[in-house]
Amino acid sequence: MSLLTFLLGNWRVTAEAILLLLFISTLTLYRNAESEIDALKTQYHLESAVREAQAKEAKSKSDSTLKRINDEHKTVVEQAEKNAWRNFVKRYSTGTGFNGCGSIGLRVPAPDSATPDRSEGANEPTGEPMAIDITGIKQFAEACGRDAGQVKQWQDWATSNQFPVEK
Repeated sequence: MSLLTFLLGNWRVTAEAILLLLFISTLTLYRNAESEIDALKTQYHLESAVREAQAKEAKSKSDSTLKRINDEHKTVVEQAEKNAWRNFVKRYSTGTGFNGCGSIGLRVPAPDSATPDRSEGANEPTGEPMAIDITGIKQFAEACGRDAGQVKQWQDWATSNQFPVEK
C-alpha cells in the first residue's frame, strides 16, 4: 500500500493533521510577532522617556537663559547707549561740554590718505575739514548703542540656547 492510497483512504485524518500543523505554525508565528511587538513597545516607551527628559532639560535651560537675559537686558542696553555716546565724543574730540547740538569739524579724507600712516594715531582725523550739523547726534548715538545692546542680547540668548549665530 502506498502512502498516497493511505492518505486518500484516511482523508479525514489527513485533513485534521494538516489543519493541526497549520494551527501550530500560526500559533508559533503569532507568539513570535507578539514578542516582537512587546519589544517595540518597550523600546518606544524608553525612547519616549528619553525624549521627555531632553525636552524638560531644554525647556529648563531655555527658561534659565531667558531669565538671565531678561535680568541683564536693561543694564546691557543702558551701558551700550552710554558707551556709544562716550566713544563718539572720544573719537571726534568734541569736548566735555558737548551735548549733541551744533556742529563739529570732521575731516574729509585726502585722496592720498587711503592707507593712513601707522605713526599717526588710528583715530586722528586727516584730510580737509568739513562742517557737519549734528543736531540730535547724541540721541542717534544712544539709539544706535541701544540697538547694538539689543542685538547682543539676542545673540547671547540664541547662543545660550544653542542656535547657530554668526557674530
